[in-house]
Amino acid sequence: VINVITNAPGPELGGQLTVNVGNYDLRRVQGAVNIPLKQNLAVRAAFNVVDRDGYLQDGYDDDKQQSGRIRVGWDPTDDLKIGFKLDYTHVEGMGQSSVVYPTPPGEDPWMAASGATTRSFQIAANAPPVPADGFVDNKYASASAQLDADLGFAQLTVLPAYRRQHSEFFTSPAG
Repeated sequence: VINVITNAPGPELGGQLTVNVGNYDLRRVQGAVNIPLKQNLAVRAAFNVVDRDGYLQDGYDDDKQQSGRIRVGWDPTDDLKIGFKLDYTHVEGMGQSSVVYPTPPGEDPWMAASGATTRSFQIAANAPPVPADGFVDNKYASASAQLDADLGFAQLTVLPAYRRQHSEFFTSPAG
């Protein structure tokens, strides 16, 4: 089991912003801000936006996503702590594919298993057609809360949560 715990809201005003650019037209922006509202109440928001072209010659294996998260932390007393968290992620683009192996003589070693060039080799081999219109459109959202109470004789923790996933995709099969 892997338990990923995001940064909790804290008493200090602050934030961060990171911008990356790279090959395949990579553009990534990540950031977070922490805002104390009262001595015992704070909000933290974070986001991640990625846009990168695909590694394969027909655009597959790209990375296009947007994510955001909001956390609220409230400590009404020394013995009671309450937290709320909302998050959302949208993943889109052409999606995953595979390369043709063995690579036909004289062709790009990153020739994807879709597209017109690949189709000409499939026709010569009498293989079934491979569509070239792959896509990904996945959405993930969740809401959760955490209540921690020191009852003196025991520690009580309540963790209600809800998660929703909607996936739509078509990936070009292997060549």
